Amino acid sequence: MMSESNLPNNNIVLYQEKGLSEKEAKTLDEYIEAGKPGLSKIRADSMLTLFNLGYSCEDIQKMVPEYNLGSILHARFTYGWDEAKMLFQNQVNQELIKTTNAVKADSVKFMNELIMATHVKHRRDIARFLANPEKEDAPKCIPASLSQYQSVVESLRDMTEPKDNKGAAVGNTLVSVVVNTSDANDKKDIKTILRKKAEAVKESQKK
Repeated sequence: MMSESNLPNNNIVLYQEKGLSEKEAKTLDEYIEAGKPGLSKIRADSMLTLFNLGYSCEDIQKMVPEYNLGSILHARFTYGWDEAKMLFQNQVNQELIKTTNAVKADSVKFMNELIMATHVKHRRDIARFLANPEKEDAPKCIPASLSQYQSVVESLRDMTEPKDNKGAAVGNTLVSVVVNTSDANDKKDIKTILRKKAEAVKESQKK
């Protein structure tokens, strides 16, 4: 048969269920059993601010040594500090998510605008060159070597090739770019190859 001293203290179990550690629960139980008063709601709320910021009750007691640790634990239990802290953290997380999403959306908008501006800037020069390749200098944005040209082709293929949900290519490339290998062998200057292609486009537009 269990003696009275060995019986579980239901109060300590209750305090632990509310978030207190076993040590804190025992300290609170001793404080209440001694019949000591609790803190006012106003004073407790000022301490709750520190608790929400991550300070423990012992940390708070060191900041305000005129208050007993038991009184601070009493306020924590009585005014539901642990529940309040959880709500506070949820609000902070929601605000953080909201802010992060806003920054992300603005970044996407900025990058889209940057890409559009780049297109406008270089499209003019490219169109002028295509219209009159004999008199106009090749735009600086045009690849200066076959390896750079191949990189552009690969980028175009990557943007236009269908992909599955995991981002893997599934074939059926929407755009196919063909480089005349004989031109590439005879003329290593990519600008010359593009100039020929520009002339071909111009001739086809006349027909």
